[in-house]
Amino acid sequence: MTEHFINGINISPNDIDSIGFTSNWSSSISLDDRDSRELALNTGSIILSNEGRKIVLNWFGSFGTSQGIPYSIKFGTTTIEYYIDLTENFKVRDYSVTVSVKRRKSSHKFFEDARGTSFELLNNRGVVFDFVNVPYIIVPANQVEMGLTLSLSIFVMSQQAIQQLTKVLELTAELSASIQPIIGVSAAGPTLSVNIPKVIEIAIKLLLQIAYTVLLVIALIKLVQQLSDLIFPKVRNFLACKVKELIEKGCANIGYTVQSSLLNSLNGLTILPVPLVKSKHKGLKSIYDFLQNDLNFAFTKGYPTAQDTVTTLWSLIEQIENVFNAETRVVDGVVRIEKKGFFSNNANSIVNASLVLQDTRQDEYSLNTFDTWKRYYIHYQPDYTDVNTLDNFDNTDLEYSTEPLNIQNADLVTIKGLQDRNVPFALGTRKNKLNLVEKTAKGLFELVDALANTSFASLIEDRKGVLVVSQQFFGTTKLLWTVNGKQPENFTDYISPTALWNNYHSSNQIQTNGYKIKESVKCLMNQELYVNLLNNNWVLIDGISTEIISIEYKTRDSYATISFRQEFNYELGKVETILING
Repeated sequence: MTEHFINGINISPNDIDSIGFTSNWSSSISLDDRDSRELALNTGSIILSNEGRKIVLNWFGSFGTSQGIPYSIKFGTTTIEYYIDLTENFKVRDYSVTVSVKRRKSSHKFFEDARGTSFELLNNRGVVFDFVNVPYIIVPANQVEMGLTLSLSIFVMSQQAIQQLTKVLELTAELSASIQPIIGVSAAGPTLSVNIPKVIEIAIKLLLQIAYTVLLVIALIKLVQQLSDLIFPKVRNFLACKVKELIEKGCANIGYTVQSSLLNSLNGLTILPVPLVKSKHKGLKSIYDFLQNDLNFAFTKGYPTAQDTVTTLWSLIEQIENVFNAETRVVDGVVRIEKKGFFSNNANSIVNASLVLQDTRQDEYSLNTFDTWKRYYIHYQPDYTDVNTLDNFDNTDLEYSTEPLNIQNADLVTIKGLQDRNVPFALGTRKNKLNLVEKTAKGLFELVDALANTSFASLIEDRKGVLVVSQQFFGTTKLLWTVNGKQPENFTDYISPTALWNNYHSSNQIQTNGYKIKESVKCLMNQELYVNLLNNNWVLIDGISTEIISIEYKTRDSYATISFRQEFNYELGKVETILING
């Protein structure tokens, strides 16, 4: 027997006998209909009279339409939580009201909330993220050109400084000679005299020469410092955040918990937002008033903003689905984000289904040919404001093609379709080795270290592993794989297009992703089995792993009507997947 409750009070809808439940797990379902992936009513609205009407109107008088009314349905030992949404299909009559009932803490509600929850909003609400310090250096695209210019300037000024120092020595010697007394003879006897005007003239020349030389040396030191800053720019830190941290804190703030073996395996996955925070935001002067190596404050907020690739909690989850071939389900307030295949590998419920065409005792099925693709393209974004993403472009895209085996007529090949996995991030570039300029400088530093017992050369080696950007501000959000803020040498083993294909997307090949699809099949059903399907819609039918696509069930019946797809690799041995680029 099914019982209905509004805010804990037992009521009886007018059409209670016709109310049943339906669920739809179709991969093509729209965001607005994701609520039907869970235990949804088979009617969009219900009619309430008497006590039910009174409770609804009292709630409306107190809270208006901005808050839903708790609604629950109990069948057997199972209670499913819903709520009455007064913002949709709410109609008031003299003796009844019509209301829309939705699943509480459902997929639909979660996705609605997640779409409206930006990371700026979370920050405004006081959510504290555990940020990551990502060390980086700026290596401008014209480093060699600038280095040559500075080197020539240093050489010219060094020669000039040597000449001026020589003049200082010459004037010093001349001054020393001019103050030597001149021995003469007068009527009074021998005399000593000094040419005072000459001494003053030479002294003034010497002072001016010393002042000029000092200014020249100061300028030379500045040039040398600029060259040092150019070759070895200061290591600073961007604020970034792990993807797992962003999703877990975001979900918790809107009342959901996260369980995800996928996110646990992606613990190094890090979002580096585009730099936005200028010095003026911190009450300081403009960045143009600083020398490059004096800029020691972070230029990012740590979490994505409106200028980033992902601006809201939902857009981040959506990109995790896209990049890692995953799917998101929400059941009873728990958000599950898992790679495709997770739920099928955990199928344990057994369903007994009848033949599709009962009247003729025949079976009928169609094929998932719509999942076939000719071209599969995984690619990151080039960032034209950071030339490092162009210099390493070979590591940012990959392309596969499905080709037939044993071609009989080339003009009759029917393989078509594009799977475009557009990753809207730029890959961060790791500093793997020293360039020619740095190697040369390292040799000089090693010589200095040997003479002065210093450790300048080791500082050069410490710069390996940091993020490299060509200018302070870049335009595309970066995706990193970090350990203690740095990308390890093998970071591409986790997030390169090749790694994404091997670990997450290769299962989409039609050779291993073929299915029979059967529709409107009757099967034995009870309340316990139906509730189990809410956690995992993959079951075993005739011992074969099967995905329930849709189901309709009335608790007074002993059967349900389902549509499902069942593993059937009909293209195995008939086509192959070949690597085109990667």
